Amino acid sequence: MPDINLTVKHGRTQQEAQTGLAEAIAQVQARFGAAVRRVEWSNDHNSVHLQGTGFEVDAWIDAQEAHFVGNIPLLAHLFGGSIGSALKQIAENAFHKRLPGRQE
Repeated sequence: MPDINLTVKHGRTQQEAQTGLAEAIAQVQARFGAAVRRVEWSNDHNSVHLQGTGFEVDAWIDAQEAHFVGNIPLLAHLFGGSIGSALKQIAENAFHKRLPGRQE
């Protein structure tokens, strides 16, 4: 059973969702940079595999949703529940649909 199993509706085109996924992965790398050892993107940039010290996460997009599934036993132990909530916050922020004319 994965430690992280998160699905977020993105409400975007495939290309926009790819950009959102790239933003989410960049935020994960910025926040947990030293722990992230490898980031492997699929050729079509619809999925990515992150591997690092004590964790593995697969993330992908489909026509309607972004998915994040992985095992983070070491990070969960070191950071408590914060790693799961951090990934959820990053994913939701990356795929938050911005309303026209609204600045954030």
